[in-house]
Amino acid sequence: MAGEKRYLKISEAAAMIGCSSQTLRNYQLKGLLVPEIIFESGQRRYSVSQIEKFIQEQMVAGV
Repeated sequence: MAGEKRYLKISEAAAMIGCSSQTLRNYQLKGLLVPEIIFESGQRRYSVSQIEKFIQEQMVAGV
């Protein structure tokens, strides 16, 4: 459906960025990349657009 966001599990987001799930947890603690959704169970969900934006920002920063 048009306009519908697609969400990724932490492992999928980590693979897209090229890091580990633990690195994403650390980024969350530091406020660098906070999941759009955190379920009561603790599961994290990142939007594809959020991850793409993060990757672009890291490329610009030269990280």
